[in-house]
Amino acid sequence: ILSYACYIVYDDKTETGTVSGTDVTYTYDKQLCSLRFDGKGTLKADKSYQKYATEAQTVYVSKGITAVGENAFKGFTKLKNVFLKDDVATVGQNAFENTAIENLTLPEGLKKVEKDAFKGVTTPISIVYYGTTQQWPKVSVEGTQTALKNAAVAVRKYLITFAVNGQSTVTEWKDRTVPFYDGR
Repeated sequence: ILSYACYIVYDDKTETGTVSGTDVTYTYDKQLCSLRFDGKGTLKADKSYQKYATEAQTVYVSKGITAVGENAFKGFTKLKNVFLKDDVATVGQNAFENTAIENLTLPEGLKKVEKDAFKGVTTPISIVYYGTTQQWPKVSVEGTQTALKNAAVAVRKYLITFAVNGQSTVTEWKDRTVPFYDGR
């Protein structure tokens, strides 16, 4: 369940910009307090979007972006929901340091979470991982990452098929909680 506290009505509801020196653009929705990033390559820390650090509650990182760079969202004090899409393979050092993340969606292609990526995150994190239970232990997680180790991880590629009233077959995604693999 997502929560939004930005119910202020604005005439101009969005602001857009480009992350300096990259092929990444952003859109900030003032009413939803959400930042959406599109493009390709690494999403690096940049003052162009960091002006929303005390407002943004949700971040969407779209397909095409391959990494969330070092310090990208460091100090986004109201950030609760993060959705990382398909191509994100790396979460950089201190990327989400001192945020209030509660809900984190990780892509199947995630390969590495660098040291202190979630340093200072004290809220319990609920993680949805779009890979398999076999892929999850292969994600390289550097350092202690206390916030991740205390998280409940739901793996979304666990498929259940069942019959309804003996007539039709329904297939649905079923969350399966798996423990954080400690021997990374």
